[in-house]
Amino acid sequence: MKKLFVIMMAIMVAMAFAAPAFAASEAPGPSVTVHARILLDFGYSNKSKERTANKNDDVTTAFANIPDHSYFRVKYTSADKSVGGMVEMGLGNYYADNRNVELRYAYGWWKVGNCKLKAGQLDTPYGDLGWHPRQYLGWGQPYRKLLLLGYGFAYSGRLPQVAFDWDSGNFGFTVALVQPMSVDEIQAYADTLLPAGSASDAYATFPRIDFGIRFKAGGFSTYPSVFWAQYKLQYPAGISGVDDSYDALAFQIPVMFTTGGFTAKAQFHWQKNVWKDVALYNQTAPLMVAGKIKDGTNMGGFISLEYKVGALTPIIGYGIEKSEHDAWTHDNGYKDDGYTMHSYFVALQYVVAKHFTIHPEFAYFNYGDNPKDGKDWGNEWLLGVEFRFIF
Repeated sequence: MKKLFVIMMAIMVAMAFAAPAFAASEAPGPSVTVHARILLDFGYSNKSKERTANKNDDVTTAFANIPDHSYFRVKYTSADKSVGGMVEMGLGNYYADNRNVELRYAYGWWKVGNCKLKAGQLDTPYGDLGWHPRQYLGWGQPYRKLLLLGYGFAYSGRLPQVAFDWDSGNFGFTVALVQPMSVDEIQAYADTLLPAGSASDAYATFPRIDFGIRFKAGGFSTYPSVFWAQYKLQYPAGISGVDDSYDALAFQIPVMFTTGGFTAKAQFHWQKNVWKDVALYNQTAPLMVAGKIKDGTNMGGFISLEYKVGALTPIIGYGIEKSEHDAWTHDNGYKDDGYTMHSYFVALQYVVAKHFTIHPEFAYFNYGDNPKDGKDWGNEWLLGVEFRFIF
């Protein structure tokens, strides 16, 4: 009941904002637009026996879910186009805390000439969604598969920040001061080194700094970006000889080329200690070993190809991720210091009507070998269709 009340209040607020815009349709004025994306995934998921609880047989299950990136969105733009903002609520049915409504975007902007100031919760320059592969099936339920996130595509997510854009013609850049991540999690590592009953405090002296440069020429476009963050630890008196800081650093280069109905996309990225700074990269968590913080790194990328023929768009894609940690072999006795994952997908998107598209897809994920003992970590596949209503 509470969830329904929240949704109804959001709709009523949107209608209240929109009413003045409709009434003033005969004269220039501010504009308010309301949008929605309603998605449903329907299909089958298979886990190889290595990824099951029974460890004896593969498991295949049917699923139907509303992906978490379904949304209800309200946008405002002033009459002189100098000020605006957006609020977007996610409407999925599988959030980690079992809520059905979650804040996705909430930010405002102010534009003067070629410059724009943005403040609120929005995407950072790192991993811009304009270059994502169109792997759509499986975001929700226990699968958490979307856009090859964690399997070739690196995306930082929507974070609180203050950002500055500058654009002129085919060139532009963005610099953002972003909410740091991971302070609570790295503190948990440090606390395991301390005597019983004592604890440390984790903190960030500076905001995370993101920077990206946009460039476009004809059908080619790119948006290379980088971010840096530093996390520190304050120990109790008497604790010495223990590392008290670590850096998170990442860069990525996406490219896209379009000509006629053909589009090719690709991204390469390298990341260090980004386990909570970038979505679905927990394997790059730094480790505490004998009072020393050891870095975790990963590199990867993807390539996807699309070809639009009328209402049909065939899509294929491949992603790869290699994660490494020196501490695994040097300090923990693992068989290997890294592992490699591979992902593939093929889809056929069909535009049924202006606001209705169906997206049949097959996606496959191979998890490589366990670095601890070298045993196969197994694979998963998803087969189904996404129904997409976008207004």
